[in-house]
Amino acid sequence: MKKSIFLLGFLMACASTPIIQPTTEISAKQSQLSGNLFFAAAASLERATLEIGRVFTQIHPNVHIDFTHASSGAIQSQIEEGAPIDIFMSASPNQTNSLYANVFLYSTPINVVRNELVLISPINLDESIRPTGFADVHTSGVELVAIGDPDSVPAGNFARQIFEYHGNVEEILNISTFGTNVTQVLDWVATGNAPVGVVFMTDAISRQEDVQIIEIAQPHMHDPAINPVAIVADTNDIELARAFVEFLFSDIAMSIFERYGFSPYQ
Repeated sequence: MKKSIFLLGFLMACASTPIIQPTTEISAKQSQLSGNLFFAAAASLERATLEIGRVFTQIHPNVHIDFTHASSGAIQSQIEEGAPIDIFMSASPNQTNSLYANVFLYSTPINVVRNELVLISPINLDESIRPTGFADVHTSGVELVAIGDPDSVPAGNFARQIFEYHGNVEEILNISTFGTNVTQVLDWVATGNAPVGVVFMTDAISRQEDVQIIEIAQPHMHDPAINPVAIVADTNDIELARAFVEFLFSDIAMSIFERYGFSPYQ
């Protein structure tokens, strides 16, 4: 069984694994691209990847990209069940590593950007119950905590790790409601249906008029929140898939990622 390989392995020459080299340039061949792609990405990547896709198809007007955004675990399951997905960009390496190990990917995953985890509350939450951080959520007086399902939503898994670090995970899980993706968690908090929740920084920024960031989790509290991308083994257009993956590393795409709160992986 193949073992997962990160950026170093991706960039090394490998006889059995096709290699995609990130680039910031658009070649003459790429400018003549045409065809259809199905791009699946984590819910936290929706706004950034949709905009990047629009720019790519403006450059290549004969290319059409269909997007789907959901929890990374749900997309992983869809790929394993044979869904016609060409490219997968996850909210965590866990899903792409598993797919690669089980030969569902055409090439090794490569890390694109990284994110942060934050504890949020509604802007208008009663100050008497607003926690000061992850460590005192269970003693602050809140009776409900919104997180993604830890078994399928990377942000939920990271949230569980953060509370494990603080030693209050059992208390938190006893009062938690699980979202099917991080966007649902954000909506629950932004609308006041949950007094606190854990989401990615990029999600909190998208609803800053509705939510307040209470604390940013320190990197040592959880596994790295890295967003890898990979081409699916059953892609119908490897050249077009390669071109779009390369474009994700372009200066144009990186500027879009950064505008939505992501940081370059390197």
